[in-house]
Amino acid sequence: MKIDALVDSDFVNWYKYQINNRGIVDPLLVSLAWGPGTSAKVWRQYVINGYTYHTADYGQGRPTTNNGLCVPTIGYDNSETNFFGVLQEILELEMPSSAQKMTCVLFRCTWVDPTRGVRKNPKYNMIDVNLSRVYPKNEPFILAQQAAQIYYAEYPTTRRTQNPWVCACPVRPNKIKSQTQHKDVDLDAFQQQFFQPLPIVETVNYNVQLSDPNGGRVEVMPETHL
Repeated sequence: MKIDALVDSDFVNWYKYQINNRGIVDPLLVSLAWGPGTSAKVWRQYVINGYTYHTADYGQGRPTTNNGLCVPTIGYDNSETNFFGVLQEILELEMPSSAQKMTCVLFRCTWVDPTRGVRKNPKYNMIDVNLSRVYPKNEPFILAQQAAQIYYAEYPTTRRTQNPWVCACPVRPNKIKSQTQHKDVDLDAFQQQFFQPLPIVETVNYNVQLSDPNGGRVEVMPETHL
């Protein structure tokens, strides 16, 4: 759509202009206009909204899979589309222009095409996802608190070739643990800082706030208070 193209190409410059020329002094809005710093912390796992997420690489060979997620979006016609994806990378950014330290945690994901890669299974009344049908548009990032966790369950088959369609099963959030173990790994130095103990993020009951990664979650299932 034309509106989407204009947002992609002009919104950042438009927003900076509004902040710089309208006398806006709100620290959050000013920090967003200036953008994050040039370095980022990289996590292999992250706890938020009662979910424990692993990146796809970190989860390879592990007995449980924690890299599936879903984000609902609202279109201009108020229609809702669920985007299903796989978590590839976890980045924590810092807003250096703010007097008060503010961070923003992003999930970089591979998304399934919502048109060709998502369907409703009439037999089981479940949503099926084809992870090989990747969404072509380059919009990989979401805020960590936007995600709801999904487990992709394979259907049993007697055929030699595996069914590319898997069942998208919502995961019920658990109470956040008081401690989480973390294992360091070696990384190439490309503006990435060293790993630190896994942060514990608590949930509060409000919609997505760019100023604080301790935000609420986008509802995919009935609301659960921690």
